[in-house]
Amino acid sequence: MMISACLLGERVRYDGEHKRNQIILDFLADSVNWIPVCPEVHAGFGTPRPPIELIMNENKVEVVEVDTQRPVTTTLRASSRNLLKETLEQGIHGAILKSRSPSCGLGNTPIRTSTEGLQQG
Repeated sequence: MMISACLLGERVRYDGEHKRNQIILDFLADSVNWIPVCPEVHAGFGTPRPPIELIMNENKVEVVEVDTQRPVTTTLRASSRNLLKETLEQGIHGAILKSRSPSCGLGNTPIRTSTEGLQQG
């Protein structure tokens, strides 16, 4: 099963920390083989690294570094496609991804507009 590496306790987050989730690990420990992934590390952003955020720009979501507003969408998207391809080749049967993460989160990841504060996306 693919899992966000930070949920396994790997220190891959932007601040060099993790978000180990012992409940998930204990519940599934005997049932799955973990395949850890971190799209930001896979893209070469390193750890620690500048935090990134999602911004709605002209009806498209872009990924930018928070402090500099440097766009990293193209790099992250290309690397994530490669990461997914590599992971699928390993025969995954499911995924557990970190919520609210700009690279892994789904419906509850904050998205900022150019004219407003953060929104739920």
